[in-house]
Amino acid sequence: MWVAEPPRRCSAPLSPFCSGPISSGPFPIGAHPHSCSFLSTALRSVPFLPLLVISALGDIVDIGDTRGTEGVGTRGAELGIWGSTVGRCNGAVPQGSYGAALWGSCGAALWGSCGAELRGRPIWLLPFFGSLGPSPPPLPTSSPHGRAWAVGVGQPPLLPAMGPWVLLLLGAACPTLASDIVFLMDGSGSVADFDFHRMKTFIIEVIKRFRGTDTRFAVVQFSTGVQRHVDFSDFDRLSERDLERRVNEVQQSNGITQTATAIRIVLTHVFTESRAGANKVLIVVTDGQMYGDVLRYSDVIPQAERAGVVRYAIGVGSAFKDSQAAAELQTIASAPPQAHVFRVDNFEALRGIQEQLQEKIFAIEGTRPAFGSSFQLEMAQEGFSALLTPEGAVLGAVGAYDWAGGVFIYGADGKVAFVNASEGEGGVSDAYLGYATESLSLGGLRALVLGAPRYRHVGRLLLFVLQRGGKWELRSDAVGRQVGSYFGAALCALEGSGDGAALLVGVPMFYGDGSGGRVEVCMVLPQGRALQCHQTLRGQAGHPLGRFGASVARLGDIDGDGLHDVAVGAPMEDDERGAIYIFRGEKGGVSGHYSQRIAGSIFHSAPQHFGQALSGGRDLTGDRLPDVAVGAQGQVLLLRSPPLLKVEVTVTFTPPEIPISDFDCHRAEEEPSTAGAATASTANVCFVGTKKSSDSLGSLGATLHYRLELDPGRAARAVFSPGVARSNGTTHVGEGRRCQSFPIRVMGCPADTLSPVGLRVAFEAYGDALQHAQGLRVALSRDTQWAVTAALPFEKNCGEDNQCVPDLRVALSFSGLEELVVGVTEEVTVTVTVHNVGEDAYGAHVELQHPKALSYRKATALQPHRRSLAQHCSSVSPGGGRILCNISHPVLWAGQQLVFAVTMDVPHEAELGDAVQVVALASSVPPPVGSAVARAELPALYSVVLLLTSSPSSTRSVSAGRAALQHRYRLSAQGARRPPGSATIRVPAALRGAELWEELQVEGPQACNSTSHSTGVQDPTPLLQQNPVVNCSVAACREWRCPWGDPLPPGGVEFSVSGRLRWDWVEQLPLPHVELQSSAQLQPEGRRYRNVGRDRLEVRTELRPAPPPVPLGPTLGA
Repeated sequence: MWVAEPPRRCSAPLSPFCSGPISSGPFPIGAHPHSCSFLSTALRSVPFLPLLVISALGDIVDIGDTRGTEGVGTRGAELGIWGSTVGRCNGAVPQGSYGAALWGSCGAALWGSCGAELRGRPIWLLPFFGSLGPSPPPLPTSSPHGRAWAVGVGQPPLLPAMGPWVLLLLGAACPTLASDIVFLMDGSGSVADFDFHRMKTFIIEVIKRFRGTDTRFAVVQFSTGVQRHVDFSDFDRLSERDLERRVNEVQQSNGITQTATAIRIVLTHVFTESRAGANKVLIVVTDGQMYGDVLRYSDVIPQAERAGVVRYAIGVGSAFKDSQAAAELQTIASAPPQAHVFRVDNFEALRGIQEQLQEKIFAIEGTRPAFGSSFQLEMAQEGFSALLTPEGAVLGAVGAYDWAGGVFIYGADGKVAFVNASEGEGGVSDAYLGYATESLSLGGLRALVLGAPRYRHVGRLLLFVLQRGGKWELRSDAVGRQVGSYFGAALCALEGSGDGAALLVGVPMFYGDGSGGRVEVCMVLPQGRALQCHQTLRGQAGHPLGRFGASVARLGDIDGDGLHDVAVGAPMEDDERGAIYIFRGEKGGVSGHYSQRIAGSIFHSAPQHFGQALSGGRDLTGDRLPDVAVGAQGQVLLLRSPPLLKVEVTVTFTPPEIPISDFDCHRAEEEPSTAGAATASTANVCFVGTKKSSDSLGSLGATLHYRLELDPGRAARAVFSPGVARSNGTTHVGEGRRCQSFPIRVMGCPADTLSPVGLRVAFEAYGDALQHAQGLRVALSRDTQWAVTAALPFEKNCGEDNQCVPDLRVALSFSGLEELVVGVTEEVTVTVTVHNVGEDAYGAHVELQHPKALSYRKATALQPHRRSLAQHCSSVSPGGGRILCNISHPVLWAGQQLVFAVTMDVPHEAELGDAVQVVALASSVPPPVGSAVARAELPALYSVVLLLTSSPSSTRSVSAGRAALQHRYRLSAQGARRPPGSATIRVPAALRGAELWEELQVEGPQACNSTSHSTGVQDPTPLLQQNPVVNCSVAACREWRCPWGDPLPPGGVEFSVSGRLRWDWVEQLPLPHVELQSSAQLQPEGRRYRNVGRDRLEVRTELRPAPPPVPLGPTLGA
């Protein structure tokens, strides 16, 4: 966590003291470094002075300390930089702690020319005494080439109490080489009005890019004639606003394209005002070939060569796709044409060549032959980066040797060494070596790491090791992976305890994965043998152009874990407002994810490009805490790390277990008023504060808003007060212990007494504001316990070893049933008996496994004197087939026996096989010893509805003389089950040995088979006199088996008995009439069906014999 205040600005202008070419772009990474004025410092033999070195552009170079001591700092300061040009280019700034004062300096890396050499401006260090305030210190009032200034806090005892005062000067002072540039713009009729306006805008933007340099401009329009709109003399006297207005007021002349004549007039009338010794540059912007001109290019180009005018030709539009038109551009331009000719498709595209044109013009500020380059240190830009090391001040010179780059090392003995890469390696040209610098201690070796972000367009990291004799030797390197990514643009070393180190490498122009820029973490192997880059740091997603990694800084230990943390700048995030990221240190490197993101938009000073430079790890505010300085456009913000307080939470319980009496559910059933009435335990919650930071701010404290919750994430089994399982409160914690007690009650009968009751304590903190430190607030350290969960167990009665060993015995039986008939039996009930012959069983339960066709209905306790939880049963889903019963909640005590019944429904269409088997498995925690398993089995039958009826066509009666007879049986079924089977037909066949039938046959849907005969009785007369029915109980009978097929047809089937009776046996019976009875009996196939319909039927036919003759009596009168 970082805190900051808004910057305070001062009124003194900066521009007279830090001059040079200024880029119009907000942040120049990716552009040539010589497009900006870069300011830096280098220190040598300056004791006891803390330095915050800040460039004129708002960039922080570094915080350095030649003594190697840890820095300490105060809260509150945000540094303001004066002047309108502050913060417009990239740079670097060293911080150092050399005493009680805060210092800064400004210098110009691109300063001027000494003959043919443009190397770098001398560096001044100027003291400023007193606190940061609204006014700057006195500054030099005149300097044509640039100066430096300082800001600070404190009173250095060894220096005069007024300034400025030059403490140190490095480098060589050189004058600036002037340039006079003429824009010759095409005003012919072929240029549209809006394109002519774009051409004027292009000219204005190019002029702005050279603001602050010793460059003058003239603007001339040509068509049929030539018009001079701005001369060099006009440029000298016009303000920037007036010059822009003058160009915008230019009216298009609309004529033909007389280009050669226009060049002649510029050479003879405009360049005559050029300054002696100044570069002369002509820029011709046209949209077509020369037309209607009396002069030829051969008449004017030699004249321009003799005058030393460097010419650039810009062709706009499709006309220059023609080879002849393209050749005309090459004729206008200086040689080589590939360096002096631009072609764009339209005037809108002119914006895209502004930077290229600027670079090419800068490139002529020296001695360059027609082909190749002869630059050595002329464009070195010494001071582009700066670093304070035990070996001396290190100044980056990115422009040295045709922009190959290198560094100058100013030793304490006054010797200057130059370190660069070998030309023989190839690809070093335009590498910008020295763009970033860092030093390392690798065991007994000293190493220097240099970044070359444009090496072969991907960037390179070079590690040099100091050899005996003071020579630096290239030991290892690493190369970037993406073209244009600027690998090596920023460096930060995290030295380990051994002879290795972690090196953070900024890659701000990397593009991919939705984020712009990254930081590669490269491990430096012992002795610097190799650089291995395996870890990548990224910023917040959604900023593809954010330039994360433009700056990287070591912060020291800001979170109190003893490891160095780092900051990474992303100055183009949030629409160029910028942000910085904090990454926590880890053993051997840093965390892969940022812990904090600080956006520039949170500051009311609204900084732009917040994070374009960083420096940290030193105490700048006197509180012995590390601070970080963050560069922005026109501002430097000083962010403070807060003092750290570590808070720990301890929870104890009295008593340490919930007594058995408070969750004895059986006692609660008998005495409901006692359940949960008493306090089961008391929680003692203590917050312990320990100061974690080694600061000078005295005692620390914080207000805590805490929250206590019983059984978080589940139904609470305990409460603080009836119905309340949470408690909120506020307390203040300092360096010490603050405790509070909370009573805990158990309500009712908890379902789970095996797992302990959880008590979660969580809190939020609001650090105290330290008035003696300008309101700086205390923060809690990283290792603070923000939440803790304590366990309150239930009391157990498990003997001396406190390990319960239950022994459950289970018995199972069906309640009075001998068989189950599906379709008839509506429910089946099993009786379960559980007996614990061992120690207490927690979470005891019985699992009943049954056929899935059965469904659970209810559970009933069979011990009416005591309600048991056996009735708390439920079917286990999905799939069914299991019933789980929690028994004797919460504990099945030793010796306790429970009996309960479980009832299951039997669906009418259930399929159960031949038997119903139920298995009971008893279990608990811990599992019981032995085998707690019981099984019970019940035969299963299936009901069918088969109906036998008599057909109306059956013979009801016969008289003497009519011997034909027929009995017809009809079989039908109801329901889905229509099993196969057979009907047994029995028909009386003989009576007292006499055959009853002359003819007899039995028929069915399939062939009927005669199976057996019965003998009947010897003398049926007495029986018949009692019941005149001839059936198989009195007569000898024949029996037929008639099958009906599988399945029984839906329409049913018929069976028939037919034949002709013998009538004599009827007449011999001493009865007035008699009935003949046949019978049918159904037998479904197999033993698993039970017919619940009519499965037996008798059919009778009445037999009426002829009446006996009546004898005639004597006649009357005979």
